[in-house]
Amino acid sequence: MPSQFQQGGVLQLPILSRGEVGRWHKLVISQAHAWIPRYGTDGSLAYFTLGRSVYLDLATVDGYSESAILETNRVLESKFKDLLELVKGALAQALNEPVEFSRKLALPGFHIFFSEGIDAAARQDPHFDLQHMRVDWGRSWDSGKSISYTLPLVLPLSGGGLELWSVAAERSKDVGLQSRVEPYTEGVMFLQMGMIPHRIAATKVPSINDTRITLQGHGLCFDGKWQLYW
Repeated sequence: MPSQFQQGGVLQLPILSRGEVGRWHKLVISQAHAWIPRYGTDGSLAYFTLGRSVYLDLATVDGYSESAILETNRVLESKFKDLLELVKGALAQALNEPVEFSRKLALPGFHIFFSEGIDAAARQDPHFDLQHMRVDWGRSWDSGKSISYTLPLVLPLSGGGLELWSVAAERSKDVGLQSRVEPYTEGVMFLQMGMIPHRIAATKVPSINDTRITLQGHGLCFDGKWQLYW
């Protein structure tokens, strides 16, 4: 693992060319029939996902059941296998440790936001990626070795990114301190280590034509080997 990439660190990993970004973007749009609508606390449609995730579905009745995971994993494996393998390979190289997809959890999937949904997400409270603590892994993971990664395929017209706070998880009460925004680039994967408070960065100049599509996933390390999931 690179020395500069420790707890709370971030890396940006170029993966896709402009042409490849466009191809995968079109394929996500072509699978709109498999998108899962996600609703805000007020009951209004907030965004979509292509795939299941622990943080959204584990607490629902059937959303993270074996059958639900198999259904969406089939779509991701059949349509996006090559992209997922690129992500896995880039992570293995960056982490310098073995990496594989979890055999029982959902594969990394996609967030799909349009116009107002992007601004609404940027107004949400910052959060930590603690979803791995809700999963019964049946064994202990390597202390401090969790990751989250985002691969942007489409960003708002005026750009997009991630807003981060430089505090550790145990100091969550200090999340009101000064934040910073790490800009995203389409085709460049953003990798963060550990539990960093964050949220979607606000769009500088919102437009009704804005779209934000990103591949999302997490990873947890067991005995020096990483399990990737969403």
